[in-house]
Formats: sequence, structure tokens, C-alpha cells
Amino acid sequence: MKINILLKELEVLAIGWEKYSLNYTFSGYTLEQLKALIASLKELMAAMDALRLEYRGKIAARQSMGLELRDIRGRIVHCIRGHEDFGEDSEFYRFLGFKTKAERKSGLTRKSTEESGAEPPKDDTDGLEDAA
Repeated sequence: MKINILLKELEVLAIGWEKYSLNYTFSGYTLEQLKALIASLKELMAAMDALRLEYRGKIAARQSMGLELRDIRGRIVHCIRGHEDFGEDSEFYRFLGFKTKAERKSGLTRKSTEESGAEPPKDDTDGLEDAA
């Protein structure tokens, strides 16, 4: 059950109790006790709303700090890569999750010079003279 719906139902109960049976006790609770419980629920909900707003503010701070730290990490990694004692082939560089210079492929590919036996593509202009 949604807490806001429950709160509205409790408030309706308190209004009806006050209107029709002010001096009665139900299930061991008086009207004043119920009103006190409703008030404490409202206080708790207000505190949670304040925490939610604070949480949203912390998200923005986390995002900006994360961007700054990503930049710092990148600069440190570049220094490690260019350092004379470590470099791109070091265990430290590999430990950080990067491929070492020796592990990288060149990326160069050469097309086969042999004929594949496939027909050359047809000219799309065939039949266009007739269409005009």
C-alpha cells in the first residue's frame, strides 16, 4: 500500500472518529494516540523528503567529482605510458587494463590480389534511356 494513500485514510479515520465517537477507544487506541501517530508519520515523511533532496544534491556533486577524477586518471595513465621506467610494454600498464604495445595488432589489412571469380557489378544505368 502506498504510504500517501494510507496517510489520507488515517486522516479520514481521525475526522470520522472525532465526529461520531469522540470518547470511545478502539483496539486499545484513543483518538489522541491516533493523531499522535499520524503526526509522527508526517514528521518521518518530511525528514525522508529532506533526505531525498539532499541525496539529489549529492548526485550532482558526485557527477562533477567523477568527471574531474576521470581527467586526473587519464593524465596519470599518460604519464605512466610515457615514463622511462614503465611505458606501454610494462606490467603496470597491463595491470591497469590496457593492451601493451606488443599485444596490439597493426590494424593493417591487405586485399587479396587474386581474382575471386565473381562477376563485376552491373551498371545501374541500364534501361534508364527507355524510362525517359
